Amino acid sequence: MTASPPEGTAFCIYGQLRDEDLTLPETARIASESGARVFLSTWRRRGTKTGGATNLSQFFRMFGREAGFALPRRLGYRFSESFPDFAPRAMAGAGEADPERLRSWFPDLVLDAEEETLDLDFAGSRSDNNSLRMLYKLWRAVALKRAEEKRRGRRFSAVVLFRPDVLPPEPGQMPPPDSLPGAIFLPPGGWAPHHAHDVLIVCSSETADAIAALFGRAVLERVSGWDGIHPQLHDHLASLGKEIRTVPVPLGLRERAEQHQPRNRTLLRELLESGNWDARGWSEPRPQLGQALAELLRAVEEVLEARPEAALERLRALLDREPPLAVLEGAASVAADALLAQGRKRDAYALLLMRVLAALVPEPGWLEDGEFHRNLTRLSEAGGPLTGQQASCAAIEALLDEAPMAPVVREVWTALLRLLPWDRLSAEAARVAEFFGQDIAVMSRRFWKLLNGNRIDEAAALAARMRQAAPGDWRGVDHLGHVHSRRGEIRAALDCATAALAMEPENWGLLARVGKLHEQLGQLPQARRHMEEALARNADHHVRAGYAHLLARMGETEEMRRFVSHCLAEAPEDAWLRDALGPLVPQAA
Repeated sequence: MTASPPEGTAFCIYGQLRDEDLTLPETARIASESGARVFLSTWRRRGTKTGGATNLSQFFRMFGREAGFALPRRLGYRFSESFPDFAPRAMAGAGEADPERLRSWFPDLVLDAEEETLDLDFAGSRSDNNSLRMLYKLWRAVALKRAEEKRRGRRFSAVVLFRPDVLPPEPGQMPPPDSLPGAIFLPPGGWAPHHAHDVLIVCSSETADAIAALFGRAVLERVSGWDGIHPQLHDHLASLGKEIRTVPVPLGLRERAEQHQPRNRTLLRELLESGNWDARGWSEPRPQLGQALAELLRAVEEVLEARPEAALERLRALLDREPPLAVLEGAASVAADALLAQGRKRDAYALLLMRVLAALVPEPGWLEDGEFHRNLTRLSEAGGPLTGQQASCAAIEALLDEAPMAPVVREVWTALLRLLPWDRLSAEAARVAEFFGQDIAVMSRRFWKLLNGNRIDEAAALAARMRQAAPGDWRGVDHLGHVHSRRGEIRAALDCATAALAMEPENWGLLARVGKLHEQLGQLPQARRHMEEALARNADHHVRAGYAHLLARMGETEEMRRFVSHCLAEAPEDAWLRDALGPLVPQAA
């Protein structure tokens, strides 16, 4: 290749096609307006999300929200290995990629549509095989780009790597060409500690070649180890020594979930009922567990078909047969969905009970924390501190008596309670702790308990687990930031808070936290901007006090006085606010 200056944009699209008519026509328009050359490496057979590492959000994509909550989270840890026939059967009717149709959208398309004759699971673990297949296609798409660069004698100045089910940046959203040699651009929320999004990257041509080399790490998986695409991609990008920046592209995966999810639920139910699945790692007999999970899926269908009474009747029958403990939380979730489907407001007590029942075993002390404490304070007389078996069961019984829920749902909860004798719970304690330990809300409460107890290393490990369990949830990266704060690593804390804010841009608490961290770094204008955005969303007393002290630090004395006077006029009896404002109160007076 000659030393000619880089020129033009390359769109490198990689991965299996599914519902591509929802994105590729729009991608073609953007490519035309950008003057981009399009390279597509895919599989000849079209497909759907059917395997690989499967977390809760992917369960929702595959089976729908109701079924996602009903199925045990452990089922997703090794989904491909547990259900080896699921992917082939799910994709059996998907058809093949149509080259003529693709070229009607992209007349100059460079296409690589490959037969699936390769086994890319080099370690034989099948733990993250979808990601390995994706990396292979990324590598192939970049190779197509390199061949074109060699033919024309110059590199592209910009490369966009992205999956077929997302849209690339519009021309006006692309980074300036002179910024690309030294930076890698990811979507909002795409960069956090130990996590990087794998759906879209904007970079220089040389950087794209280096990113594609991650496939070689996957090839050496047996030697080098592999702990999932998101942490591996994070470490690989970090090793390139480029600045990580944001490209303002809204990431919404486009697919026809309303068509795929019912088929997927039916197929999964058939596999569970037939016993054609691998139940290693479960203590219950496979036939009993499979039948119970299949019944849960049938109840989900009845809820979705607006037959909630039938769903509740099925749950009663399931509970009367004393099903495996692993299905109880799912039964509780379906019961709550049935209550909502009847046109009533979802009862907060129902969801609370679902959490209580599962939390009893791993750590009864959770019942004393946060929202549990607020909701169960009145029940303390039923059995003293809510930390022992008798007290906890008494509290649940009292809650059943007091909660304003429909009688039919009360029967479901009563049956659930009957199925939880303490000796059975004790025997299942370790397994249930692992099963329920992936719940982000519970992990978050546990995190604050550890951090406030100055158990910082344990809190850091738990925050990393949260990020791994739910990469798209802002709490994992936010909590890692609080660990950095406690260790005095303010710049790292700001990076985490900024990443969390990109995931939840309307979260006033995150806005205020980003502002406070900017203030700690002496970046007062940035701090003020974020604090004012937080105040515009919620005039919380903590934010008000922080903003007032920031104004004082910036020397904005008159504005500070006006602001403090306004706060005190709105809440003249608020002792907490006066205490937080401290010496600013007499100055305002």
